[in-house]
Amino acid sequence: MKNKRLWIILAAILCILLIAALALDHFLDADTYRGRIEAALSQSLDRKVQLGHLSFSIFSGSLDASSLSIADNHSFSTHPFLTARDIRIGVKIWPLIFHHQLHVTGITVDKPSITLLRRTSSSHPNGYWNYSSIANKPQSSSSSSSTSSLLPNLTVNSLEIQNGSIAIGTLPAQGPPRIYRHVNITARNFSFTHSFPFSISAGLPGGGTMKVDGNAGPIDQQDTSATPFTAKVTLKNANLEKEFFASSQGLSGVANLNANIVSNGQTAKVNGKLHVTHLQLAKNGKPSSQPVDLAFVVEQNLKSLSGKISQANLQIGKAAMTMAGTYRTQGNQTALNVNASSQQMPIDSLVAFLPSLGVQLPPGSRLQGGTLTAKLHVTGSAANPVISGPVKISNTKLVGFNLGRQLAAIHSLTGAN
Repeated sequence: MKNKRLWIILAAILCILLIAALALDHFLDADTYRGRIEAALSQSLDRKVQLGHLSFSIFSGSLDASSLSIADNHSFSTHPFLTARDIRIGVKIWPLIFHHQLHVTGITVDKPSITLLRRTSSSHPNGYWNYSSIANKPQSSSSSSSTSSLLPNLTVNSLEIQNGSIAIGTLPAQGPPRIYRHVNITARNFSFTHSFPFSISAGLPGGGTMKVDGNAGPIDQQDTSATPFTAKVTLKNANLEKEFFASSQGLSGVANLNANIVSNGQTAKVNGKLHVTHLQLAKNGKPSSQPVDLAFVVEQNLKSLSGKISQANLQIGKAAMTMAGTYRTQGNQTALNVNASSQQMPIDSLVAFLPSLGVQLPPGSRLQGGTLTAKLHVTGSAANPVISGPVKISNTKLVGFNLGRQLAAIHSLTGAN
């Protein structure tokens, strides 16, 4: 009897709590916070932020907005930098109810569309990104005091972007933007003033995939693009022509990359391995049936886009070549100053690779046996390089070549054998 009475009391308490929760969920007008949240986010990002209608769910502990819009840098575009259909802001319930303070525990943005633009000008010949100015405006004491009671800090346990799309373009426009779909971004313990772990996955425009895992921060207060980070990057089945080169350059292939990047915001060191199949390096060439492997170490100045290739080992079958030198990018042109050398590369390993360079042997013929030794100097642009230096071919044969067939035209005209 006592147990039955106890269960009745507990059930009554649960009913009261449930009714209270439902009533609170129904009568708390979360939309009254919308203007203050917009002002606080706009102040933090130095971009105008607009939210759709806000609703509060006590069961999920979140404020849900029906839409989100973040303005772009006005010098780039009048269109939004980011738009999204839904945004969920996880909050601590009791500070919100009793103290009207918003302690953010997580932010989830669903299906956003993000536009990244790089503008080149006389003051920024190598480009300046529209996201560089996000969150780098000093906060005034007067504006911060008006929002500090609502947003004590913007550190959140989890920041997520789900199934988004990112368009990357240039100003002035140089062709259509590259579109990356199925973009998912996760940052844990996100803060503007401390480093935080992050993870990115995306579908590449050419049909491949990208995965990035690392740590970033603190976010640079003057230039967001100069934020230091470390990352492990994996590309699978990346189409070189659609990802990195214009079709007019004649460069194509399918690449798989594993690389580690360490950046202090000013310079970045990249250590990686690249595997390329169906590589074509010349407009008049054909895709190579021989895959190419490259292990490299590169250091790049992120402002000048100049770099040093301190080590690069190229492998084509059993043939190996070492490279080292420098490069500098300005606009769409990359100038090279690279030395490449090889010792007794087996010709048989290079035969299948020659068509990618536009080297066409007489029909029905092929090189057989022997070695190739070279010491080359590569200068000029990456699209039209100038290659100079000695090349020595030893003990090779051209087989399957019929000289009489090639001179048949002379016989038909003169009757001479």
